[in-house]
Order: sequence, then C-alpha cells, then structure tokens
Amino acid sequence: MRLQQYLEETYPAGKPIFSADIDIEGMTQTNLRQSLKVLTDRGVLKRFDRGVYYIPEKSVLKSGYVPLSAVPVVREKYLVRNGEACGYLSGIAFVNEIHLTTQVPAWKEIVTNNTSAVERRIVMPAGMRLILKKSRTEITTENYQTLQFLDLLDKVEIYSEVQGEKLDRALAAYMRSAAINGDQIRQYIRLFPERVARVLIERGLAYVPA
Repeated sequence: MRLQQYLEETYPAGKPIFSADIDIEGMTQTNLRQSLKVLTDRGVLKRFDRGVYYIPEKSVLKSGYVPLSAVPVVREKYLVRNGEACGYLSGIAFVNEIHLTTQVPAWKEIVTNNTSAVERRIVMPAGMRLILKKSRTEITTENYQTLQFLDLLDKVEIYSEVQGEKLDRALAAYMRSAAINGDQIRQYIRLFPERVARVLIERGLAYVPA
C-alpha cells in the first residue's frame, strides 16, 4: 500500500502522525481516511486520537506494543510543529518550570498558533489536562521566548513564591539565558496589558543586556 510505505519511510515508530500533515500526490482526503482505517484495522497503525496516529513500537518487556504518550503528541501539535516553534508553556506551569514556585498545576496552559479558540479552549488528550489559548501574534522559533517572558510578567507577581530583589534577579537571569533583549521586548510589548510594562520598569528589567 502506497500510504503504508510513505508512513514507514517518513515516521519512526512511536512518533505522532497527524493526518492533516499527510500529503501524497493523487490521494484525496476520502482515500486517505479510508486507507488510514485499513492500516489501523490491520494493526499497522494505532489511533491515538482524532486525526492522530502512530506506528506501534514493539515492547521489549512483553508481547505487544508501547502505547503512545500524550506528551509527544501535545509537544508536536501545540509547541513545536515540524521542528518550528508554534507555542509555549504559560501560567503556573511555566512559573514552576523556571523554579519560581513549587505549585504544580492541575491544568497546563499553552499559548499556541494551533487553536481556533479566541479566548481559551479546554482539551484532554489521553487524560492530560490542557488549557489552550490563542497567541496574540504568530509564534515563531525566533520570538517564542520573548512572548513567553512577556506573558510571564503579566502574572508573575501573583504566581511566584519568590519575591522582592530575589525575583528581580531571577527574572533578569532568565532574560540573559534566553537572550531576550530590549529590541525584542519593544517589538512585542504593545500586545500585552500595560501592567507588563510597569513590571519591566519597576523591576529594572527594561534594559537588561542579553
């Protein structure tokens, strides 16, 4: 089958396959859906969720296959698509990731290009609880860290367990580690609430060298 050969040559076992990404010359969407069903019925593919498949990876511990985790699916669908950034972690989950809080959120917020929701949308792939938010502008590999940082400043004083000068130093250190400079901030800060500019100025972050 032409589709099977294409998938086996393009995707390693255990990697998410999004049907929307499959483009085979001469194959219509109807043919594609039918072919995916045939391959799934034969066990060549496993269906993870609507429009998401994978080639099963054989388990070394027992007979059968290794189920696909939600983590790579979420990353590939909402954060890094085809090697290019398309989203970023936000809210308490990101504050926790950069060690400014010990709180572990029940829901993870992701700001992404790949959602149609104007405000926010809740999804639960394989039980993972996600809140998706539409980005204020197109997220790219070049700007996602700047947008993520400005998004962080919007709520950092509420979520962070670190306060005062220690927080100032932590935020400045993060800016330097992510190579975020004043030019990048000035390019995007107009997209965020006025309090973000206030936090930048009051905490001495407006002119931190990259």
